[in-house]
Amino acid sequence: MHQIRRSDYTPRLELAPILDVVFVLLTFFIYSVAMMIQADVLPVRLTALTTGASGSGAARGGHLDAITMDKTGRLYFNRQLVDPAQLDQRLQDLKKNNPHPRVYLAMQAQGDTDRGPLLISLIERVQRAGISDFVIVGQKTP
Repeated sequence: MHQIRRSDYTPRLELAPILDVVFVLLTFFIYSVAMMIQADVLPVRLTALTTGASGSGAARGGHLDAITMDKTGRLYFNRQLVDPAQLDQRLQDLKKNNPHPRVYLAMQAQGDTDRGPLLISLIERVQRAGISDFVIVGQKTP
């Protein structure tokens, strides 16, 4: 009769590799949630941005100051139609009330006119008001 050899070692479960995988997954999910932002600036289809563009954090305090340009070049500040003079005044008021405001700029995807010069002019208006923290918002490219 053969005798069965048994080792003196008891089986054990190594938790270190499992914990490594769990923390890597947790870090990935936290990072991906932090990179998402939903800006409901106006019910328009936003211009698609390239994949190289990076996301940013949501507005501080849950308030969103947004300037939207529709397909004809009209401007909306926080969903209200404004002319350029009104926009300048609202930007100055925003700068007075908040020393470090963040402004989101959005543009409808398809336009009737060339809105490139209008966008450059809009950025210059924001900078003239003393606001240097602005973000151009768009949708991801498919």
